[in-house]
Parts: sequence; C-alpha cells; structure tokens
Amino acid sequence: MSAPDFILRTIDLIKVYRSGKVDVPALQGVDVGIERGEYVAIMGPSGCGKSTLLHLLGGLDHPTSGKVFLDNIEISSCSDGQRTRLRRERVGFVFQRFNLLPTLSVLGNLEVARAIHSNGAMMVPYGRLREMLVLVGLESKMRRKPSELSLGEQQRVAIARALIHQPAIVLADEPTGNLDTTNSMNILRLLQELNRTLKQTIVMITHNPEAAAVGHRIIEMRDGKVVSGATSRAPAVIP
Repeated sequence: MSAPDFILRTIDLIKVYRSGKVDVPALQGVDVGIERGEYVAIMGPSGCGKSTLLHLLGGLDHPTSGKVFLDNIEISSCSDGQRTRLRRERVGFVFQRFNLLPTLSVLGNLEVARAIHSNGAMMVPYGRLREMLVLVGLESKMRRKPSELSLGEQQRVAIARALIHQPAIVLADEPTGNLDTTNSMNILRLLQELNRTLKQTIVMITHNPEAAAVGHRIIEMRDGKVVSGATSRAPAVIP
C-alpha cells in the first residue's frame, strides 16, 4: 500500500486563547491528515474548535504549539508575510457570508480576485474568469451586481472567486449556512462536482449532517479534540 499523499496535515496541534487572566483551550492535540483530492467535512457542536482548526489549516492564525503542513510546507513556522503568500497561492476560502464587493458586478468581483492572486510569474490568465463563470453557471449574469442575484447565486460567485487561482485546497466555513434547502443542495452539488471533475481538495465545516454526507469523510470534533474521522466512504448522492 502506497503512503498517503497528504495535502494538509497537522501534528499535535494546540491553540489556547487568553480571556482576561484565564487560558481557554480551543484545540487540544489535534492530528489530522487530508489527502490530495479528498472532500472532507468537519462537524461538531459550537465551540468544539472547528473554526479554529480551519483558520490554522489556512494560515489565518498561528498555533500555540504543534505543526501544520500545507502541500509539504510547514506553515506553522512561517512568518506572517510567508503565510500571506501561501494563502494567496495555494488556498481558496469560501465563507458563510459571501463577502462580495456590493458595488462591483460578478465579473468585477472576480477581476479583483484575479488581481490579488496574480503576482509576478504567477499571473492568473484573464480567460480563467469566464471559465469559472461557466463552471458555476453564471456566465449569463456576469454584469449583475450581488444585490441582483439570489443568495445561492452569490455563493456561486464566492466559490468561483475561491477557485480563480486553481488553489491546492478549498476551505469552506459553513458555505450553506445562509441558504435555504434548495440553494444549499445546489451549492453542495456544485462542490461535489468540483471535487469529482477537477479533483479539487475541499475541507468544509458544517453543522448539517446532510451537507457533511456529500464528502468522502467526516471528521467529528468535541471539546477541541478529534473524536472520529479516519475512514473514507462513498459520498452521498445529491438528488
């Protein structure tokens, strides 16, 4: 059996926040491995450490101790500037709040993302914008502003923005949290299709068991620890 091809891996990850004079442990020795091409859901009750773990995986925060490896680079020992560059080059983020620029069109929002992710030799081709709009089914609405789109369509724009630079991994924090059932299923279907056709690695935080079921694996957390999640399985089929 060949060794796992981990795109993301943590070793004894600990994160402690300071609240006044009290230490508040958010993560307590978390060890996880995400293989290239996996679609993994992270579940658990509020306050269990899911969002903290996602922020550390994406280099948005620094652990108290332990290590995080992204594409074989130990980002936990990088400087702020180095982590910023790694995020720009290798990570795509999708959040519960779409964070679109309201005064810009769909295309304008993607153009801003293209400018952010283009740097020197790493220039995102302009044709990538239309390619992403076709992929998420919004080519006909590229001139509309976010206020002229449904919530589901706005999240599709956010997903296109996250993919604009062909990231090594997409980190999605409750991507269906603001959506109704129909739009939620459409977004989950899109994420599953991106994983299947593009082999896009996806790590998604969710409270919804139905949303978690569309991935290959569910990592369950309690009180800052991983309590299960080692076994891969066939993802659920979205009707």
